[in-house]
Amino acid sequence: MTAPHYINEHEADIRAIKPGWYGVENNGKRSSGPFPTREEYFTRINPLVAGPQDDGPLDVRRMISD
Repeated sequence: MTAPHYINEHEADIRAIKPGWYGVENNGKRSSGPFPTREEYFTRINPLVAGPQDDGPLDVRRMISD
């Protein structure tokens, strides 16, 4: 499952990437990003990860705790 992770300017300089919010897989590899805000990450990534919801709106809080 993809989880949000913020990479600040210092970390970004070390990794030669842009700072921002990234999707990170269970193995620690970045799978998407950067996104300017955590909210943008959730609106752009979770629908792609979770797929269409037949049982109502996506409960992001439940996904984070899983």
